[in-house]
Amino acid sequence: MPLAELEGTSLIAVELGRVPVFRGAETDRFLAGFGLQWTPHPATSVWGSTRFAGTRSPVGLSRAGVEGLELGSRFRPFGGADAPVEPGLAWWARLPLSPRIDGVASPAADLTLAAELGRTLGPARLEVAIGLQILGNPLLDAEQDDRLLLRSTGALALGPVDAYASAQGTLASPRNPAQGELALGVEGRCPTRIGLEIATGLSPAGPDVALRGWLGVARACRSRGGD
Repeated sequence: MPLAELEGTSLIAVELGRVPVFRGAETDRFLAGFGLQWTPHPATSVWGSTRFAGTRSPVGLSRAGVEGLELGSRFRPFGGADAPVEPGLAWWARLPLSPRIDGVASPAADLTLAAELGRTLGPARLEVAIGLQILGNPLLDAEQDDRLLLRSTGALALGPVDAYASAQGTLASPRNPAQGELALGVEGRCPTRIGLEIATGLSPAGPDVALRGWLGVARACRSRGGD
């Protein structure tokens, strides 16, 4: 068994024109956060992160606060270079750390459950995922909703740099409109993870434009592609 891996990543992002869940007006957001991921075994990873968010509404109303603590894990028992496909399961939950800050966070926990499938083809990698996103507590919170989550990603390893494109979003639900985005990004992964991503909405509720950057340190070099 290889040595356990621990990596940390810091994030800074700006999202313009996104419609928050349970809201009808577009909001601009600034995000800053930090996360840790632990990989005790090649088939298993566990992560946690927290983010600070600042928002500004079209009428100039500003809010700021901590979104909450996100915890999650992923299990891919049949991975590896020789596997024709790599099925996996993942879950992640956001736990509130503070009372409601309108447009930033809800006081109720959110949970996402997802099934994933990946395929490596030389230096390229394809991944798709489908999941259920449960927003709020159906027993305690009036703002509760369930949404179907879809995601697909294609990546190409170019030496120490990965280039990728992804499309992800949620279908329309009784309480929220469909929300999706298309993102293009590059990430240098060895020895320091540094990346930049630009995204735009695939639906009116998605962001007009989003820009995200991150910097991380990892014990091992891992690729989105297949090298």
